[in-house]
Amino acid sequence: MLKKLLLVAAAIGLTCAAASSKVIKSPAYDFRKHGIWKVSAVEQTKDATRVTFKAKYKPKWWIRVDTSEVFIHLPETGEVVKPLSYDCDFKFNDKFVMPESGEHEFTLTYPPLPKGVKKIDTGSGWAVYGIDLSGKKKKSPKAVKTTPYHPIKTIFASDSITVSGRIDGYDPRCGINVMELDIKDIALGKHIPVAIPVNPDGTFKRHFYLPMAQLTDFKIQGYEKYFPVYLEPENNLEILIDYDRMIEQSATDDPIYPAITFGGSMGTVNEEINGCHVSLPSISHTLRNASPAEAKQRILHRSDSVMAVIDEYAAQKNISPKSAQILHNYALADRTEDLLSYAEFESGSILPQEFYTDFLKEVLTADSTILASKSYFLLNRLAFCNALPESRTDVNVNVMRRLLDAAKEAGVEFNEEEQKQFNKVANFESPDSIQDSTQQDVFRAMFLLQQAAQRADKMDHLIEIYSTLPPVSSNKKETNRQFIQRITGSEELPALWQFAVTAKNGRYNLQYLVNDMDSVHGITNQYLIDHITEAAQPKPGARKLPDTPAGLLMQRFIEPYRGKYLLVDFWDIFCGPCRAGIEGTQEMRELHRGNPGFAILFICSEKGSPLEKYNAYVEKHLKGENILRLPEEQIIMMRELFEFNGIPRYILFNPDGDVVDSDFSQHGFWNLLKDKGIINELTEGFDYY
Repeated sequence: MLKKLLLVAAAIGLTCAAASSKVIKSPAYDFRKHGIWKVSAVEQTKDATRVTFKAKYKPKWWIRVDTSEVFIHLPETGEVVKPLSYDCDFKFNDKFVMPESGEHEFTLTYPPLPKGVKKIDTGSGWAVYGIDLSGKKKKSPKAVKTTPYHPIKTIFASDSITVSGRIDGYDPRCGINVMELDIKDIALGKHIPVAIPVNPDGTFKRHFYLPMAQLTDFKIQGYEKYFPVYLEPENNLEILIDYDRMIEQSATDDPIYPAITFGGSMGTVNEEINGCHVSLPSISHTLRNASPAEAKQRILHRSDSVMAVIDEYAAQKNISPKSAQILHNYALADRTEDLLSYAEFESGSILPQEFYTDFLKEVLTADSTILASKSYFLLNRLAFCNALPESRTDVNVNVMRRLLDAAKEAGVEFNEEEQKQFNKVANFESPDSIQDSTQQDVFRAMFLLQQAAQRADKMDHLIEIYSTLPPVSSNKKETNRQFIQRITGSEELPALWQFAVTAKNGRYNLQYLVNDMDSVHGITNQYLIDHITEAAQPKPGARKLPDTPAGLLMQRFIEPYRGKYLLVDFWDIFCGPCRAGIEGTQEMRELHRGNPGFAILFICSEKGSPLEKYNAYVEKHLKGENILRLPEEQIIMMRELFEFNGIPRYILFNPDGDVVDSDFSQHGFWNLLKDKGIINELTEGFDYY
């Protein structure tokens, strides 16, 4: 009987002990700052609080846990609780290599928490905020709904579109303040960034003009992550981003598409496109020592593998014909880019045109919807590739030789790099021969010759010699247009080629392109004709900044300079041409410092100009100048306002604060000031463009 009583008492004691211990597995939380760390369990007893952390990172990569960060913060009182002991198989403050699984758990023991504590925070750099001790589970994101799709008759339709959505689990502390869509106007060879601000509740929405249907990138600024989206005019797209899952994917460098779901009329096609996971990297840069035949075979083999994955995915998921076509066109364009990149940069020689004709014929005769799949870089490669007769030039070696001989006689010395480049163009063993070289080789050789002459202060002498020489001869038997017609077997030029021509030529002189569209270039695509003709119309005079958020922001920036001609210089530390422009005009700025008739405002980004490097550069080259260093969301707004993607970019304002030219030049600015009588002289030798 006594034995039974003892057993009952022991059972009661165990029950009480269990009742005094509270374990919350995978507790809900408000926000975590980094995807590596998560709290997998919190155990509370009358004697202690045990918190189990789970780290998820790339296998075999190391992490470091700092003892100064492993504390509990009580948000209601501000109290900080430090750990009593560590149940870990690694040393704090030292590197810990993650196992093959990429996951690892460890437990820290803290003093018991005060009664009534409902939420706690942990850490700092890897903080998890608002860990719920009530046992509630974190809610799953509410799905976005698809709506009826409005098919367009042609990819060349132009109209507006709405892109909206939300970030589930959003907290302003995550640093995501703006999204960016990289919209392309491929007829004009332009990138047009579209800024989509994120509201405090994590929602976002933007209604904007779309030049034509296109597959483009949706960028999450702050995490530097992006995913493809397919957009068509007269439709809408909703995007749901699971923040928690996104940062977990980001921490392991995995694609973030599992954290994204789509809705709206473009929801289904975007789910289908993002659901096809082909992760075969480009191999063109690995083929430097491969023969043309071997390189071509390897690139085509890779492309066949990609196509097989797409076909299998399309069959298994029964995706729409539109989604399948976009995926196939993307892969075809990607393959062509790889082949052209190899031929241009890695082959080491000018390849015979036979190398190109089969794959160029396939891509050029593809359905015109390839222009909506992946076209911007493909058009650039097509427009400048060495397959084109007009990209190959027959160089009269005597011209180059006489210039080189004249430079040598004048005391100009050439370094190893220069001599190597000259040998690509001029066959010195046969002075009267003609050597087939690319325009790129010729221009590079001329640039290096000029560089060497400037180094020896003999540029004027070289110019005088050059003026007496005959022009570079050309023995081309076929035009680009004839070449394309020959390999495609059609008098009608493919739409892809017509866009390549306009993207190349329309960037600089639209009116010239309009005049020669049919007679020289054979442009017959009506969208191109209308779009370029409209863009070539004479622009009105100075324009007011719009009363949009970006326009109002810029108005505030330039207000202190009213009454002066103002040049706004968009630049960044890591941009070589930007620095060249700044340093090339430093003497000029110092000469005219304090002039009341003009001002220059230098604007850079926090992201592109890290503070320490920025401060050092400003101290050396921009001390005393007007400078703004803006957060990335404001820089994106400025890029959208003035429709530019690359830097340096110079915007000219008149004394009334109106935009005179949104693509001006440093050289033009100083000449303008001289013509207006605002400055009397330019510094000696000033010739910066």
